[in-house]
Amino acid sequence: MLIGITGCLGSGKSHILKLISHHFHYQTYSCDEFVKEAYLDNEIKKKLDESFNCLINGQVDKDIIKNNLNDDNIQKLNNIIHPYVILKIKNIAIKAKNELIFIEVPLLFEANLTNLFDYTIAISVNDNLRHKMLEKRDVRQYQNMIKLEQQQFDNDTKVKLANFVINSNYDEVENLKQLEVIIQKINS
Repeated sequence: MLIGITGCLGSGKSHILKLISHHFHYQTYSCDEFVKEAYLDNEIKKKLDESFNCLINGQVDKDIIKNNLNDDNIQKLNNIIHPYVILKIKNIAIKAKNELIFIEVPLLFEANLTNLFDYTIAISVNDNLRHKMLEKRDVRQYQNMIKLEQQQFDNDTKVKLANFVINSNYDEVENLKQLEVIIQKINS
């Protein structure tokens, strides 16, 4: 059974994924890792270079892509990367059988990927706290993150679309309690 975990940038999705792995011992995956793999795929590199002129010494320069993202070409980027990510998720689903597997998918709802998952969990956090965490993570990339955020659903929309919600304030004990309740509901 596949469980998709989503939330806005800086909401704590990766942290929740680590808690699931370390405390509950379920298999976990991150679509961010799948995207990193995609950037190494020769066919994808070729398509990215055709759209963004972003290859330097045979490697994708992600900064070139990030600095040129706008409403028009973000869809180009998604059309190149998302099929790779979807294939990875489908391959995990084939192997999953009856076990619970959790996958962090930042654009789960935006990319209409809910059909790949049995349940979805949205990580919800106060926007002010979330923005402080984003800025703390990387001050130089903060503006790019804000630009990317404008292309995504807001917190309230993600919460409404999800089967379950974790109200996170980065308190590990509270997050574990919420996760335990959700996992019990999924298993019953």
